[in-house]
Amino acid sequence: MSQLAAAPLRTAKQLQKLKEIKKVKAAIRWHERARKKRQAIAKDRHESKSTAISLQAWTKENAHDIEKRALRNAREDWFLGPLRPNRAIGSGAGRYGAMEAEELRRPAIPVRVQKNRNEVREKKGLQLEYPFVVDDKKYFHIVQDDRVVLMKGREKGKIGVVDSISEESHEAIVKDLNKHYADGSAFNVPPGQEAPAKRETEIMVPLSDLRLVVPYRIATYNAEGEAKHIYEDVVVDHLVMERHTTGIDPFTGLDYGNEEFPKEHRYDPDTGLPIFNRYIAGTRRRIAWPWEKEEKEEPESDRKDTTTTEVKQGWFRSSFRNLGANWVKVKESLRRYAASPLTGGAQKKLEDNDELQAEDEKEMNSINKQIEEVYTARKEGKPQPDKRPPDFDEDTGRNRIEGEETKTFYPTLVYPPFPNELSQELAPHIREAKWAEAREKRERVAQETREIEKPKANPEEQEAKQRQLDRMKTPLQLRWEVEWARKAQAEMANPKVSTEVLLAALGKHMQDNGVKLTEKRRKAAKKLEEVD
Repeated sequence: MSQLAAAPLRTAKQLQKLKEIKKVKAAIRWHERARKKRQAIAKDRHESKSTAISLQAWTKENAHDIEKRALRNAREDWFLGPLRPNRAIGSGAGRYGAMEAEELRRPAIPVRVQKNRNEVREKKGLQLEYPFVVDDKKYFHIVQDDRVVLMKGREKGKIGVVDSISEESHEAIVKDLNKHYADGSAFNVPPGQEAPAKRETEIMVPLSDLRLVVPYRIATYNAEGEAKHIYEDVVVDHLVMERHTTGIDPFTGLDYGNEEFPKEHRYDPDTGLPIFNRYIAGTRRRIAWPWEKEEKEEPESDRKDTTTTEVKQGWFRSSFRNLGANWVKVKESLRRYAASPLTGGAQKKLEDNDELQAEDEKEMNSINKQIEEVYTARKEGKPQPDKRPPDFDEDTGRNRIEGEETKTFYPTLVYPPFPNELSQELAPHIREAKWAEAREKRERVAQETREIEKPKANPEEQEAKQRQLDRMKTPLQLRWEVEWARKAQAEMANPKVSTEVLLAALGKHMQDNGVKLTEKRRKAAKKLEEVD
């Protein structure tokens, strides 16, 4: 058999068939990809919906229903008085009023659900909710060992320290605050000991009901006119978290200032997680994380009041000295980086190390001298110039955090509870409103001018126009016009009798025939007599 006979025949019909087969296979592959995308979207929707339903069910069962039952029992006890029943009876008498294990365990919010929430809010232009989700991990704006204030509940306004954060339910436990009685069987007890009927413990608080508390420096003057700086706690109403992209590179130690360092260095070299900074909203004032603060505990005998000037001056002095020492380290890192082969600085190595060391010591002495001057000025009570603008305002007003019992601030027209720069923020809106009002006034005047300047119609032209319209009428329209004219003339010749007159005549007829008149009929008859 020759090669020509063994080769398959490529006829037009076979080519068309192969083309259809390829088309069907491509359609199957496309539909398979689309089906997988739809399945992923449906899974996310189902997860989000089931999470919302579980949260609503938990709130109804463990909050609303219990509240309704407690109010119903209180109402019943009030009505019964001394005959009210004793509800703490039976085997669970010791646990009456305590929270059960199911009430302590809130539904978890998956990572994907929280990420989808923020994606939807970002599309709508709304503010994102904490925690943020990066690389399938949640990042919270409030962490362990932070000082927070409760904004709701019976202990509203109290300040405490965060003991732990629940990443599943987005809640926190504050030490010695929000305590309730819980069922003792929900806790583990050492072997050989019996669990108590109920136990007082801290209950988790939603992060939305907590606000961060930070120390804020204010200047005061004593009777002698000397300035002293003290620290008071202020509540941060809103925090902003941003990725650490500028400043000191965590890998190389180089200070980039306001310029961004490489993207591959935006992770913690120890943990490999993204680094976040938190700021007070509307400012660039950074709030340090708890693990960044110096963990130094003074003995009780040497501990002083945290609001005294001496302690704060010592803190400033140590901070400035640390700044000077760190500056020398940063310069050394810069020198090593400039001399590294990566930057092509191997040929630019500085040979005179003794001269560089002397220059560093000179700069260090200058920094220490400035530190001593600042420390001396603060110790002598000399007022320091404030570099911030006079309308600087970054803390929450007192009227937002003080309770009704301890309220000391009452806003007035002279001293309102809003920041001083609010007038500057409202100025553009006020200008727009004035411009809109002026624009409407101009349009109204222009319309009135057009109405005045509009040429008056000539009676002859109007009559001619009406005749032209009459010529365009159909025979049916003319017929209807004639019939309506006849009907109007007939009504004018024989006007209809009003209902009141007919009723009055009917009443008079009934009175003449001996029918007893009611009050209504008597009034109608009287009216008829008046008409006559």
